Amino acid sequence: MENGAKQSVPCKENYEPYVGKYGGPEVIVYKYQHCDGDLFETHAPTVEEAREKCHEWLRLKRISQPDEGAAIVQGELAEA
Repeated sequence: MENGAKQSVPCKENYEPYVGKYGGPEVIVYKYQHCDGDLFETHAPTVEEAREKCHEWLRLKRISQPDEGAAIVQGELAEA
């Protein structure tokens, strides 16, 4: 499955591998644009670790915006 981290689509995750100009370990550039327009971006060694960070962000977002976050419940970030 191909994902492009350069373009964010609301309610979707996007990611792509990245290797720096001087080599080094490959990292995943990960973006998730929430349906409300908020954008989460991170770098991680694996997609799974990036998703864990995103799930934590969604959890904190729901706590900080309890009324608006009511729709941020189970399954919003689908496993791709």
